[in-house]
Amino acid sequence: MDSTSGAPFPNDVVKLTSAKRPNFDTGKIVIGNNACLQGTCIVAYESVCIGNNALFGSNVVIMDCDGHTLQHRFNEDEVARLSVRPVVIGDDVWVGYGAIILKGVTIGDNAVIGAGSVVHCDVPSGGVVAGNPAKLIKRHS
Repeated sequence: MDSTSGAPFPNDVVKLTSAKRPNFDTGKIVIGNNACLQGTCIVAYESVCIGNNALFGSNVVIMDCDGHTLQHRFNEDEVARLSVRPVVIGDDVWVGYGAIILKGVTIGDNAVIGAGSVVHCDVPSGGVVAGNPAKLIKRHS
């Protein structure tokens, strides 16, 4: 994990997992300056990048993969077959309590993710999304 500032975890209740898949590089987690994560779980088989000044409520989950196949055997073949796509979260993003951000999502700068939202597609810069699945409610500047 790389952090471009001091301690991004004010209460030290954060779970980070960077996994190694056979014949692939180890996953990478990058957290920008002044980002604040509280009770956040990040799973990175490829990469999860969080921008500067991002603010996360408690119990947020970010995953760049499916986690496991339906067989759930955790052998090398199963891990190699996982669908993995990087997650990018822009600068000045606010993520509400209990939100889940799934693989392949890019969240633009200044976006807001409502509490409890399940984000499975991209969020534009300045977008405000909420719900399961998360839907664009409005844009702000």
